[in-house]
Amino acid sequence: MKVLHTTGRVLCASSLMLVLASAQALSGRSVWPSDESKVKTGMTMDEVRQTLGQPSYSVQYGNEPGPTWTYTVSGTDNPRAVFEVDFSTDGTVASVDQRTLPVTSSGIH
Repeated sequence: MKVLHTTGRVLCASSLMLVLASAQALSGRSVWPSDESKVKTGMTMDEVRQTLGQPSYSVQYGNEPGPTWTYTVSGTDNPRAVFEVDFSTDGTVASVDQRTLPVTSSGIH
């Protein structure tokens, strides 16, 4: 009986962690395709944040000079569409791109 009780706790804790991770991922604002054209090369991080809001994700890739901000895209037929803003070392926009997140074997992108 104790094994079932422990298993229930583990499942409950795992579910809670999944919900918290999802909430954190969704804390950023979704953008519309029309919002993407508002971001221009040379804009500062503050200007991008004022224009688009807080990103869904911010990642510093090892081979990139600055962080990449990722926004989910609403209003498309593709639920995995994201808009990415790449920053240079001085904190200004170096490039922007819309892409589709890949699906892994676990179904998580």
